[in-house]
Amino acid sequence: DQVLISMRNENAARRRAFAVSPNGYSNWSKPMLYDNMVDPICQGSMDHTADAIYHINCDDDAARVNLSVKVSRDGFKTYEKRLIDEQGGYADLAVGKRLYVLYEKNFGRDGLFFLRLDK
Repeated sequence: DQVLISMRNENAARRRAFAVSPNGYSNWSKPMLYDNMVDPICQGSMDHTADAIYHINCDDDAARVNLSVKVSRDGFKTYEKRLIDEQGGYADLAVGKRLYVLYEKNFGRDGLFFLRLDK
């Protein structure tokens, strides 16, 4: 099965990088920067269902703020964005019957937060 990976990117562009592998362990494509996927060089996460890809990260090019889930049905050419918290940091998500989000605030100093959201 083909695998899509999302990576923080430490160059001046401040955009997420994505790469694809046909099998999940080799022959990765050259990382591509997505102009519409802003990122402050911070961890993000992805999961998918049969008809959508869900991605969470801080939606800012300078600070760990505006933690948002983006839902795309066309490989992130377009997406719907949902603000999770005006603050943010490292975050993970899982998709099942609902959307499950675990994230930190203020570099973890303000704690970890867990949310269950409708998709």
